[in-house]
Amino acid sequence: MFGRKRDLKLGARILKLGTSGSDVGELQQKLKSLGYEPGPVDNYFGYLTQEALEFFQRDYRLRIDGIAGEQVYALLKQEKLPVNRRVHVVQPGETITDIAARYNVGQQAFRNHKRKLYPGQELIFFDREVWGLLPLDITGNESLTRNKAYLTGVFIPVSLGKSCREIKSLGASSVKRIAGIELNNNDKQRRNIELASVHTLLTKRKVRKDFLEFCLQLVETMDGIYLPWEYIPRVDGNRYYKLIRRLKSRMRDKRLLIMLTPKMPRWNILGGVDFSAVSRIVNQVVIKLESWDKSQPLFDKEKLEAFIHTMLNYIPSYKILLQIPVYALMWNTTDSA
Repeated sequence: MFGRKRDLKLGARILKLGTSGSDVGELQQKLKSLGYEPGPVDNYFGYLTQEALEFFQRDYRLRIDGIAGEQVYALLKQEKLPVNRRVHVVQPGETITDIAARYNVGQQAFRNHKRKLYPGQELIFFDREVWGLLPLDITGNESLTRNKAYLTGVFIPVSLGKSCREIKSLGASSVKRIAGIELNNNDKQRRNIELASVHTLLTKRKVRKDFLEFCLQLVETMDGIYLPWEYIPRVDGNRYYKLIRRLKSRMRDKRLLIMLTPKMPRWNILGGVDFSAVSRIVNQVVIKLESWDKSQPLFDKEKLEAFIHTMLNYIPSYKILLQIPVYALMWNTTDSA
């Protein structure tokens, strides 16, 4: 039994201090390739491996316990991680400006290295992903072309318009009609429109098929798709899960983002959306905070933290993106009044 355990593949069991086997060696090699230093790849989980794993967990906002479990494995299995830990060994005569230009990052990446550089010094910095959203009903090609070098990739947000019947045609003219719900000051009316549209999409086989083909056409030229649906009918929670799973399987290596909000019905025996199951399929989850209620403070830190901690019960922290409402006031300084 002991010999068989030593040949287990990475992810087959929980690894922690004192564990040995080929899966430990695979973990050490993964950490080393990502810029962490677990010590020699000797198939033994020692203190250096534990420390390297804790640094990895800290960088990806996981629980810092030095134990390799489900969330650690989910990250290590990804071909491309959202945060790359880089290590540069300073050469004689190099400056921060030289190093930043070499890796095509801003000098802010080295803000923790303000002291004088010396040859042989190890600079640890991070190369993070920067994604852009390009709604199809907005003329943004010129801006995209100008700034593409600074972006990891581009997502297309696909909302549902007044009726899913508009998805019948997949020609270029229909793309602009399908992407982007019409803005409406009446939140209740907007909610009812989206609920009806999502229900139609999820229950009508032909509409669902056309929608999938439409999304696959988009990812031929873009890097991913974002479904910013705020409202899912409770009875359609399982259908929504199946649609997400099927879409992601057909997108291959392209990214899929979705939105989850407190307004969505949680899963129970009556239906609803299983946040945990859905978040395991997609690449990242956008959590939209509630709009400002004029009777409440503009920013309630305790309420925000409580909400985030609730969502962490369902979604791994490294997958969460927050959509925070931004408000601004413009003053007319030329008006004498």
